[in-house]
Amino acid sequence: LETEDCASLYSELCTLDDQFHEAYVTLTQLEFDIDKALGTVENGGKLLEGIR
Repeated sequence: LETEDCASLYSELCTLDDQFHEAYVTLTQLEFDIDKALGTVENGGKLLEGIR
């Protein structure tokens, strides 16, 4: 491999790493939002039962 090739590959790898990290953060945020939504639904169900 030429030095330029290595530099280019390394650069692509870093970009992929950044993208992977961003995707991971987004996924974690989504998981948190889903948990929050499920909690809200559960609480809503309990409230409805309380009203009945």
